Amino acid sequence: MQITTRMKTYREEKRHSIVIAMALTFVFAASIVALFGVNTAFAQCSAMVDTVKSTGTQFLLCFEQNDARDRSSIDNGFCEIEIATLDAPTDTITITSRRYPSLKQVFILGPRVSKTWRITDTWPDLWINHADDTLDDRVVKVTASSPIACYGLNHKQNTSDGFLALPDRSCGSEYRIISYGNSIDAFGGDMPSEFAVAAFSDNTVVTITPSAPTSTGRAAGAPFSVTLAAGQSIQVQTQASVAGQDLTGSIVSSTLPVAVFGAHARTETPSGFLSGVGVLSRNTLTEQLPPVGVWGRNFVLSAFQIDATGNMNPEGDLMRIVALNDNTAVTINGRPWTTLMANRYADSLIHGPIVVTATGPVLVGEYAHSSLRQTDEVGDPFLVVIPPIDQSYNDYTFFASDDPAFNFQKVIIATNTAAQSNIQFDGTPLASSIFAPLSTMIGGSSFALTELPITAGSHRLSTTTPAAQAFTIVAYGLGWVDGYGYTAGALMRPLRAVFIQQQPLIAPRHNPIQLHNVLAEQVYLDEADFIPDDPADTRFGIHIAEKLDPINGFLDIGQTSTLHLACDPAWALQLAKPVSGRIKIYSHTYNWHDLDPAEQSWTFYPITSPNGGASAGVARISAAEIGLHNAPNPFGLATTISFSMPETADVSLTLVDELGRVVRNIASGEFPAGPYNIRLDRHDIPSGFYMCELKSQRLGIETKIPIIATE
Repeated sequence: MQITTRMKTYREEKRHSIVIAMALTFVFAASIVALFGVNTAFAQCSAMVDTVKSTGTQFLLCFEQNDARDRSSIDNGFCEIEIATLDAPTDTITITSRRYPSLKQVFILGPRVSKTWRITDTWPDLWINHADDTLDDRVVKVTASSPIACYGLNHKQNTSDGFLALPDRSCGSEYRIISYGNSIDAFGGDMPSEFAVAAFSDNTVVTITPSAPTSTGRAAGAPFSVTLAAGQSIQVQTQASVAGQDLTGSIVSSTLPVAVFGAHARTETPSGFLSGVGVLSRNTLTEQLPPVGVWGRNFVLSAFQIDATGNMNPEGDLMRIVALNDNTAVTINGRPWTTLMANRYADSLIHGPIVVTATGPVLVGEYAHSSLRQTDEVGDPFLVVIPPIDQSYNDYTFFASDDPAFNFQKVIIATNTAAQSNIQFDGTPLASSIFAPLSTMIGGSSFALTELPITAGSHRLSTTTPAAQAFTIVAYGLGWVDGYGYTAGALMRPLRAVFIQQQPLIAPRHNPIQLHNVLAEQVYLDEADFIPDDPADTRFGIHIAEKLDPINGFLDIGQTSTLHLACDPAWALQLAKPVSGRIKIYSHTYNWHDLDPAEQSWTFYPITSPNGGASAGVARISAAEIGLHNAPNPFGLATTISFSMPETADVSLTLVDELGRVVRNIASGEFPAGPYNIRLDRHDIPSGFYMCELKSQRLGIETKIPIIATE
């Protein structure tokens, strides 16, 4: 069944040669009501106005491990929640925690005021300490009667960082982690890379694929799943004593929206910069991370100023860029810089204002540089997630810490020059002359930057310029051997709703495409195109096999489903080679109709039939397609086990001895489509002959390879 005319009214400007529909496996309950609600609301929503989504009424805050050393006698640490109200006449704000259900704090605040509350005055052990890879209920919940801005500060002596808390409506179900590598510190203990995930709702299933081995022995690239209750979290860390391990690029997917925090217990930046120097310019890092649906392609940022005299940091700052999709080309100031594969990152030192553009969605983080100052020792590393220019807005309420330790605080404004002469700070117009222009343009628009000193408490930056031509902001504070930084506000407008899972490297004979809803609302699927790289291949009529039933044509929150590419029967037997191209999936939500398509490079593989031609049917997956192997073999200290999943399925990977006894459960869980390289460390495995067995009930396969352990 073709998509109905009324469902296509939002994309009449998009004329595609293939307009198809997708019938996926959905939760049927409430689907008719949901679809009818969208259809009847189309006319009302066609002219929606953007509203800032970093403000809201429900937040979850995680305070991750800050400094791995036991310094309780000298720490004088604390965790703070900072709240800024907007224009509501009164706000009732409630702060509580699943860990302490009988303890809660209620504030009634007027409009445009701020409040700082130190949680640790009442709950001294609130932050997550040594609760690695286990369920933990030390999550702080903040609710408000009307939208507020909310921030967190995680502080120990000389090691702090802050973050903008994101409300439930701006969280999602698909994330990539930005963190930093393990810090091997000869002066004060080794510190791990880490991140945390917290659930808003009961029965939230979270699947985590760490990019590095974890402290509890989970292998890099091996997914595992946990089920969280509302107000629960899980923290994941690396083995702190192993140099170079970094959880950046780890994947977090969930069945319901979650709050995700990227962090590091304590590090210098760049890694190794302070080796042998005798200076301890290290700090904890933390930011609440945006879901992939709001990642952007265009960024304006600058190196932080790190001292009270306004002198620019002579070492510059470290910029890290993480890509969502394969073959993402990145430019800096208009010049090609690097091309990234999915979930990979690249670093660069920056020394002043720059413009970053990418061909696909990216996450950009900026790390303040460690200091070598031996005099006033102002500043320390911190992490800021840079908001994309794609998420510009025209009215922000943000917060500066009222802790007197941070006696130097600033906000950085990156503005479209269309708004440059029309920005007000706490009601006072800013002079256009304080902005420094950038020479590189983005899409025909020019930009400028400035830094303003700010005092403790809440502030407002606004302009009457339309949001799309406005500005982004980040803030930071410095003190004696300490510092913090954070995204000060963001529009958080969904730019895309559907994520296409990565294609496996081996030929998937039944050509599956997995879709995942990354937003905190239902997603309605409109169109799908397969566009071959070679125009001559368009004659084969490669398209999505399924048709869309308009009643079931949506993905629920956090839902993943599969569709398949197929070839028109008239051409199937003539297709003897794989056809490469791009798959585009168009979608909309009840609230947002001008979303970017999910787009991914893709290859259609012909399925060989008995007469030597191709068929568009679905073939049984063989053990050979999994490609299980290991190297080195024989092995001494460790070996790497490699395989590739043609589609998402259950996997059990075990090591058994010659008597069939399980020696090691290597990995188990739900493995998304894609290649895997899992390290098997020797530890207490005796020398001898073993079999590595891979089983998947869903795929109906059981395959094994011999592995020899030697001295």
